[in-house]
Amino acid sequence: MDESAYAYLLGLYLGDGHNTRGRRDVFALWIACCDEGLFHSDGWRGVNRVRRRLADGDHWYEYPRYLFVNRSADIHRLCGEALDRLGVAWRFSKPTTISVARREAVAWLDEFVGPKY
Repeated sequence: MDESAYAYLLGLYLGDGHNTRGRRDVFALWIACCDEGLFHSDGWRGVNRVRRRLADGDHWYEYPRYLFVNRSADIHRLCGEALDRLGVAWRFSKPTTISVARREAVAWLDEFVGPKY
């Protein structure tokens, strides 16, 4: 099995796809986008900017991060399991948002996911 192709197909399904049951219990996978998946469809890769107020004034720092937003607990579980299998550190930053912000994890996703078109 081509694992990278399968992972991308899974990402497409998670981001813009669904299954339907047809006649004789034959299932079909439907994907409604041309070539993007998971983080490409329901995600964002950008720079997070944080302000810290210290005694000598405000200090700003920034770092790259990925966010994936979806309301489905099942989709979150599948996304989290996929990230775990890839060894990518992640957490929920909000109840509907998965965040990948550690330097090594972002670098790995940059390599694996690539830029959003």
